[in-house]
Amino acid sequence: MSDLYKDPVITKIFELIKANTDVFKEFYYGDPIRVPASNLPAIIISREQTRVGNLTNMQDEHGMAMVMTIITDIRNDVSDYTNIVAGVNTLYDLVEGRNEDFTLKTQSLLNILRHNAELDITHNLRIDLKSVTGAEYGMTLGKRTEEGWAMEAQIKFVMHFTQLR
Repeated sequence: MSDLYKDPVITKIFELIKANTDVFKEFYYGDPIRVPASNLPAIIISREQTRVGNLTNMQDEHGMAMVMTIITDIRNDVSDYTNIVAGVNTLYDLVEGRNEDFTLKTQSLLNILRHNAELDITHNLRIDLKSVTGAEYGMTLGKRTEEGWAMEAQIKFVMHFTQLR
């Protein structure tokens, strides 16, 4: 079987994250659905949609809506149902951990995305800072591993790429 396609845009995002934090054990291109607990915390990046339009007479602009899913294993944080808050707080810290002055921590994913917009200047690949970068949170049971609990967050953002026609 041939190697699976690894999208170069997603690769650039993974390289950015790896250069700014070492907390994640696994990086997935597209949603594998089942993720072994030994690979958590993990990041999945999927492309939600791509829109291509005219930028100039000679250029197209590609707008790529991306979804980054962050999965944590809360089994160590949950000894009973009242302890689930610890797992949620771990996820909040990974995605948008804040300092006492409310600024984002340098290793939080939102900070990494919002402070490193130019991913590849030579090829015009950048994170769109004009669009809203959103984070949503939730808990899953049995989605990633059978009978396994996981806390997940999704960060939605837009990438732009300018290409000569």
